[in-house]
Amino acid sequence: MRKEILILLLILCIVLTSCKPVEEVVEEKTIEKTGPTEVKEESKEVRKIVRPQPILSKELTDLIDKTNAVDSLQYFYHSGNDYMNVYVNKEGKMKQVFALRSGIYEPGTRYDTVYLDLNKKTAIAYCENPDDCDEEEQEKEMDVDYDDFITETPFDVLESIESGEIGQEIRIDGKDVVVVETKTNEGYDKKIFLWTYKGIPLKYEIWDGDEKIKRVDYEKLIANAVSYSDLVH
Repeated sequence: MRKEILILLLILCIVLTSCKPVEEVVEEKTIEKTGPTEVKEESKEVRKIVRPQPILSKELTDLIDKTNAVDSLQYFYHSGNDYMNVYVNKEGKMKQVFALRSGIYEPGTRYDTVYLDLNKKTAIAYCENPDDCDEEEQEKEMDVDYDDFITETPFDVLESIESGEIGQEIRIDGKDVVVVETKTNEGYDKKIFLWTYKGIPLKYEIWDGDEKIKRVDYEKLIANAVSYSDLVH
């Protein structure tokens, strides 16, 4: 009997041992700490505006190249109420001769001729015409403001042409002329009237649509007729 009891106890121990809950082993995972997630921006392609290089037709280039043989100009500048006789050379020397304006002048203040250095931007005035000026006035040198005078020349007008088309052919002052249509820096239409023999502008006009906003005439223009003595007092 005692033997049977021992056997039963042994069986009971085995059963209880097998029913013991199994501890679940949880594998500990190491969480790596990182900084904020970096969001990569999509690279945006920058659009570059490529401006076309100045283009001149061979016909227009050949016409402008004719001015290489021009060293000096004499003409009457006319724009609105401005009118004067101009002598200029490519070395930057200019003389402007005006008609003496009517009015009352203080002694020694009136002048009819201005000598300008376009490179140094200086101006000196004299009263030279013996019909209008007293003898002592003729030798009196007067300092005047360079910026008070119009210094744009036909050479400057040529340098402003970066592109353009040759249009109609006309005559001005008995000279054969072609009209070059181009644009100003402000976007206005500009017509330049080039003398076909020398490539020099005889006139230009600026238009805002159908409205002419500026006109400059280089009247009675003569090329290569200005001497050194014409440009000094």
